[in-house]
Amino acid sequence: MEPGPTGEDVDVVALVGAGGHTGREVTFALSQRPGTEVRAIVRSTAAAERALASGATTAVLADLTDPVSLLTAFSGAAVVHVIPPAFNANEERLIGNAANAAVAAGARLFGYHSVLQPDDPHLPHHLRKNRAEIRIRETDVPWVVIRPCMYAQTAVRLLGGGGAPRLPFGPGGRFSPIDLSDIAEATATALSGNGYAYGVFELAGPQLLTIQEMSAVITGTSSLGAIPFS
Repeated sequence: MEPGPTGEDVDVVALVGAGGHTGREVTFALSQRPGTEVRAIVRSTAAAERALASGATTAVLADLTDPVSLLTAFSGAAVVHVIPPAFNANEERLIGNAANAAVAAGARLFGYHSVLQPDDPHLPHHLRKNRAEIRIRETDVPWVVIRPCMYAQTAVRLLGGGGAPRLPFGPGGRFSPIDLSDIAEATATALSGNGYAYGVFELAGPQLLTIQEMSAVITGTSSLGAIPFS
């Protein structure tokens, strides 16, 4: 699963996390763009197989905790984009490792999958992403930051199963859910197009909805009454 030779007119995008739920969608969107090849940067052979099935040209085993493996994985790539593991307490350090490796490998652009409103003081995992963004801005490589809101698919998974949903957040917030395929397409545009360097792109759907309202849409009920959450 080593990087293979590419044509002179082909840009290689080294995509960290390409085997995950988000990564597979971004891999597919990038693979549809002429002149772009995806090199999946993954931690297991199972993840490599998922990424290759989604359109990656090659796959390389590497880990965000291992800077040496990242430098090897990023070698020859024009673009590096990182979709970090969810809710990782060491995200700032992991992103720093990746950004440093991208600089050393000579990448022309570094992309980071962040979150909408990373400065929200009520959400510790958002604040970690905020610090990671600051860390990226301190490096010597042009960067792009993608800030998506909650995925519509996440809302369906949490609220569409019937019974009392178990939420990783409080029930009082409002969200602007957006389809993951739209996020992937926007990410591919920012990474493979021209003129997006140093841009921060906030991606959200057209509606601001409470948990109760999202549940009503997903389940097809007309009542927006109280729903028991745990």
